[in-house]
Amino acid sequence: MNIVLGVCGSISAYKTYELLRLYSKEDISVKVILTKGALNFVHANILKSLGALDVYTYGDDFKEIKDVNILHIDLVKWMDKLVIAPASANTIAKISSGVSDDLLTSVVLAATQKEIHIYPAMNTQMLDNEITQLNFKRLSKTKNTKIHDTQVGELACKDIGQGKLATVEYILNSSTLASYGNKGIVTITTGATVAPLDTVRYLTNPSSGITGIEIAKSFLKAGHKVNLICGHNMQTKVQDFDNIQGLSLYHASTADKMLELAQTCFEESDIYISAAAICDIKFQMQTSKIKKETLDGKLLYEKEVDILKTLSEVKTKQTIIGFAAESELNEDKLKDKMISKKMDILIANIVNNGISSAQQGFNQAANGYLIISNDSLRKNMTKKQLANFIVQKVEAL
Repeated sequence: MNIVLGVCGSISAYKTYELLRLYSKEDISVKVILTKGALNFVHANILKSLGALDVYTYGDDFKEIKDVNILHIDLVKWMDKLVIAPASANTIAKISSGVSDDLLTSVVLAATQKEIHIYPAMNTQMLDNEITQLNFKRLSKTKNTKIHDTQVGELACKDIGQGKLATVEYILNSSTLASYGNKGIVTITTGATVAPLDTVRYLTNPSSGITGIEIAKSFLKAGHKVNLICGHNMQTKVQDFDNIQGLSLYHASTADKMLELAQTCFEESDIYISAAAICDIKFQMQTSKIKKETLDGKLLYEKEVDILKTLSEVKTKQTIIGFAAESELNEDKLKDKMISKKMDILIANIVNNGISSAQQGFNQAANGYLIISNDSLRKNMTKKQLANFIVQKVEAL
């Protein structure tokens, strides 16, 4: 992915250093345009050191640059998306009015077929000014332009209010993952569910949900719409994914709730991916805390609902991908499981909760996977690599 990053004159411009580092970690190519005001806050050499391919300033459109025909047109042809962060009130006003008196505004005016993401940053009074709000409304009517919300917090002037630049994590996710494609709908369950014992205690597992998050990101980047159903206590892991075009987030702590949400999404889905670590045990939950003196060594429990099995029984057009977290990998038994649940692909890995020996699978960046479809493949991958592999595999079916 190629991004042109426009930086305007704002004290929050220093955050673009961290944003550029995050883009680089995602293997995204970035060229930077600095407005006249931005030169007061950031330095081109630092941006280049952090991975920017090129750094241009406001007047470079009128300079001779080797291998460049017309700079603002060449940049538009090169880029996939334009990100303006931070966007000052001045630049927003110029863009809204169609002014193109520097390199950044010229790129905006020429980028009629590319996504433009604008992340404002300014004092609350400037943000609330009727002129600024009219500029936002005018820009929001442009089909390829997205104005993102600011945050509430302490501003440069020490006031507390709306106007802070969005977090760099949110800028990264919302600018790279927003899906306007039409490749179909993917529903993903991820993370752990819990089995409540009483009003205080529950049984669960250490699943982090990161695998499902990575899969969701890869499908969004590929142009799919995604329903991501997150397990217990995953709110902080996905807090920077709110309001991303093409992504719908849901939360479910128990298997019953996850099944309910999955059933709602399944019918419209083209692809269903069961990456959640469902707690297989269901207790007869007590309505108050069980007192120690009443414990008699017995806990009444039963099998929890099998979400994947339930959904596979009403499968129509859906491609189904299931995960199996095992203590050992028996390929014959896994193939039987795959057939019984009408999976198109089964991905199995060995897991260990880390209590009696080293943790494996859960909360790990990489793992060894056994992937079964028309053939079998054993491969060590990071979760990000696995997610990209799944997208390629599904799109090849």
